[in-house]
Amino acid sequence: MKNFPIFIFILLQFGSIAQYQPTEQLQSIAQTSQSAGQVEKSLQLARSFYEKEAYQEAAETASKVIGDAAALGLERQAKEAQQLVVKCEQIIALQNSRANNEGIGSAAVAIQLSELFFKNGEYEKAAELAAEAYDEAEEYDNKAFMATALNKEAKAILKTEDVSKEEKAEARKKFRRSLKLLAENKVIDPILKKENLDQLEEFGGNVVSSIEFVEAKEAVKMAMDSINSNLGKWSIKDIDIKLPGKNEREAPATVISSEPVALRMEQQRELYHKIIKLNRDRMTKELMEPLPPPSAGGDEVGRIVAHVTDEMKDLWPAQLEVIKSDFSNNEKRIEKMAPEEARQALLLATYKSNYDSLMHLHVLDSINLEKQELAIRQHEAEMKQQKTRRSLMMTGSGGSLLLTIFLFFGFARQKKNNQLLSQKNEEIQHEQERSEALLLNILPAQVAGELKQYGESKARRYDNVTVLFCDFKDFTKIAENMAPEKLVNELDYCFKAFDRIISENALEKIKTIGDAYMCAGGLPAADGNHAAQTVKAAIEMQAFLNNWKAEKKQKGEPFFEARIGIHTGPVVAGVVGMKKFAYDIWGDTVNIASRMESSGQPGRINISGNTYQLVSDRFPCTFRGKVKAKNKGEIEMYFVEETLA
Repeated sequence: MKNFPIFIFILLQFGSIAQYQPTEQLQSIAQTSQSAGQVEKSLQLARSFYEKEAYQEAAETASKVIGDAAALGLERQAKEAQQLVVKCEQIIALQNSRANNEGIGSAAVAIQLSELFFKNGEYEKAAELAAEAYDEAEEYDNKAFMATALNKEAKAILKTEDVSKEEKAEARKKFRRSLKLLAENKVIDPILKKENLDQLEEFGGNVVSSIEFVEAKEAVKMAMDSINSNLGKWSIKDIDIKLPGKNEREAPATVISSEPVALRMEQQRELYHKIIKLNRDRMTKELMEPLPPPSAGGDEVGRIVAHVTDEMKDLWPAQLEVIKSDFSNNEKRIEKMAPEEARQALLLATYKSNYDSLMHLHVLDSINLEKQELAIRQHEAEMKQQKTRRSLMMTGSGGSLLLTIFLFFGFARQKKNNQLLSQKNEEIQHEQERSEALLLNILPAQVAGELKQYGESKARRYDNVTVLFCDFKDFTKIAENMAPEKLVNELDYCFKAFDRIISENALEKIKTIGDAYMCAGGLPAADGNHAAQTVKAAIEMQAFLNNWKAEKKQKGEPFFEARIGIHTGPVVAGVVGMKKFAYDIWGDTVNIASRMESSGQPGRINISGNTYQLVSDRFPCTFRGKVKAKNKGEIEMYFVEETLA
């Protein structure tokens, strides 16, 4: 009984806890529900920014959603926000790259943007960007980029919603135009060629119909006639075979009649002319074979005639000399081994044999052409028969049911295969995008485009470039007293800040060597304001280091102080070597910029006289006089006095 009050007290405590706990859970659930609703609203706002093409705002809003959604366990919202951030950052990076590039480099980035929007399912934007890329590539007459842009635009058109019959026809023309550009300009891109052919096959089993085939055949014949007309100055009328006459050898003792000999010589000349004409026609066909078939009545016939005529003018004279040499050798060989009449007979037989061989090849070409036309007509007939059979099968209810079951299983199997194929294609596309993003992070867009297209990038000379060198004071001493991991983290934090600063000022990062940081303005795209932009970036870099220094002093930690040197002059820039490509610059300008840095003072920006002439009206500077620089003698130097608030 003594413990009874204690027992009652414990029971009351448990009762109060049991009453309080559900209320607390309900409040927590209500707060979570309210937070989830706020996350969904923020995600909807990010989507809205993206649709309005405000990609920076969309990325910032979605970044906040990732953290809030992860804290609440909202996996779907967190994943969607993360995907949105990645898409926005990719678009922003490519848009900035395109803005900082001119000429064919801008076209290359536009094609990459088109591919990105196509992958994201934004087909109208993909088509627009591909069309812009084509216009830019056409301005610089880059046939490879033009063919690629046409392919991308056509694919995007076919993917748009409610695509019309006219739009499909336009897409088909673009695939054909892309094929034609590859063939006419001998651009080696088997993947693009196969993709164009596969797309054209999807339009209806054959790239051309029987009617189009006949029209193309007539157009080819017209082109052949025009080419032969253009080659009239190499007419075989001025070419004659050289038969031995009385002055070259004595007449045989027994001559029956000169008429058969004269007749055979005339036949030889006639066959000789025919053989030359057949050889010329065959060479013309071989030159026309790689080109796509022209359309009747269009400008393609004229372009093909001009193109093949120019090639024939280069190739036919040498081929004609080979033919003449063969005939001359045959004459000499037969002349040594036979009397006059027998020699003429053998020579005529040789000419006939040569002519018969060429005629055989000519007939084979005609037969193959007829076979192709017959195959196309037969295929069209089979397609009509299949369509008729399907219609008859659909009329019977039992046949209809069997056909439905068959189609269902076939569709299910095809759908599964398509899903697997689509998944693999997405994986390949994702890896390709990652590779391209890494390449753009290493090299300028223009250089990366050249490497992808041609496998190499030629070095270029730039007459006016501003080079910046930055190096830390007493870095070796700081490194000796700091853990390697922490040292690397500190450098990474600092260099990332430098990267942001030079990107905002349209400069190109060249490389880092240990604690040294090097960048340049005025390349790869020319910029008349590069000197001022470089000095402005240097001021912002020193401002960042001063703020960081103040934070470090408060914590009692070691800090970095940097010397910055700047010089303006000519350089050569490009990519060298075969492995681990790196964009670099060379020249005396680089050496002088390095001397500007080593001759400066911590926390200051030391510029040369060349740079001073370009920025003196923008930034107050103090003349230091002529300062002796290692291996360079005395150089005029100036300290930039302006600092950013």
